[in-house]
Amino acid sequence: MSNTTDHSYFDTSSLAPSDRFSIWREAIDVCFEVNPHRSGHTRPFNACVESFLLEDIAVNHCRLGAQEFRRDPARIARDGIDNYQLHIFLNGQAEMKCAGRAVESGAGDFVVLDQADEFYSWTSNYEIINAFIPRRRLAPLLQRPDATHGLVFDGHSGAGMLLKEFLVSLFKVARDLPDWQISETAKTLVNLAAMALNGAQIDLQNPPKVYNRSILMRAQIFMKEHLHNPDLSVSHISAHLSVSRSKLYELFREFGGVKAYLRELRLRRAFSELAAFSGQPKSISHLAFTLGFSDPAVFSRQFKFRFGISPTEARSESQTANDGRALSNRVGDVKYADWIRQIA
Repeated sequence: MSNTTDHSYFDTSSLAPSDRFSIWREAIDVCFEVNPHRSGHTRPFNACVESFLLEDIAVNHCRLGAQEFRRDPARIARDGIDNYQLHIFLNGQAEMKCAGRAVESGAGDFVVLDQADEFYSWTSNYEIINAFIPRRRLAPLLQRPDATHGLVFDGHSGAGMLLKEFLVSLFKVARDLPDWQISETAKTLVNLAAMALNGAQIDLQNPPKVYNRSILMRAQIFMKEHLHNPDLSVSHISAHLSVSRSKLYELFREFGGVKAYLRELRLRRAFSELAAFSGQPKSISHLAFTLGFSDPAVFSRQFKFRFGISPTEARSESQTANDGRALSNRVGDVKYADWIRQIA
């Protein structure tokens, strides 16, 4: 399982409070003009954006301070960005004007923006997950592709709930998506978005087959959160997800099975911990036990077979590479802005 999902992380919290908004304004200028909120919130502003690129779809988790957004006709003509932007509000509120339509949204709401139309908004401090999807991918699936700007729909029921669960789960596993899984994940996201925008009636007791990808990601999250449990089994996972064992076997067939995937997760976590250690290291046996291996010798053999070096050698190489290296505070990168600019 290679890790090839392109990742971006931007965070102004390490900067002086007086510098944060100007840095954020420069970063987001790719598609919006932003200004401090008109009410003059007293809480220090901060902007944190974590993003992943799935083929030509940018998915972002944003925690942002109160502000005003503006996308006017001149900017639209100038930048030529042509995509749909879907927001799910996790916390906070926003008032918007979307091409003359007044819109209000809060926690649990989905809001759709068409980047080809003008847009103004005033937000509180808020947290969202959003996706920038190219028009050419989503529009052919929509019943009214030119009437989505400012559309608000519920993320607590029906297709909206399936889409919300998918996006939230996606962010927890995106860093570990292998390259061959990225395409199917992007396709699932587009199909679920189309269902939600079209107001599709969904039987949550018998969801559409496209939702299998979301069930798979929820299983992956549960496994990652319980790697320490040596008794973690297909029965535990299927019971937690309320799906049959046969369904779970079907979902993990492409990974070589549930046990193979779980072993891979544990070995990757072990490698990460060995590569990132500082101070007094854990013994190899202790690391094996904390990651659910009942026999340290079996762990060491499987680790060397997977990575070509023993756990002890991996730790030694990491210590040499990390000697004298200090992490510095920095804003991060703005690759997500380039992705948004290039989506077409």
